[in-house]
Amino acid sequence: ELMEPMTEDSDVGRLLKQKGERFFLISYRVGDVENGLADMKKAGFKTIDQKPREAFGNRYAFLQKPRDMFGVLTEVVDGAFDIPGSR
Repeated sequence: ELMEPMTEDSDVGRLLKQKGERFFLISYRVGDVENGLADMKKAGFKTIDQKPREAFGNRYAFLQKPRDMFGVLTEVVDGAFDIPGSR
């Protein structure tokens, strides 16, 4: 997924201003976010989220902190995140 800031003061806009162009987020599609979180915890990973978040009809959860993943945010998601009008 390629992202661009909607405004300069958005999260993505501030990140670009501070750190320049870069990989921001890697998403792993899973069948069920709660099971994905449980699998990560069983494997010994500390996750940011303990339960799924929701946006645009999808569930997702952030995994390890970016500083632990070479500056890249990672998440599991169980939807397609097809946002109307985003293409």
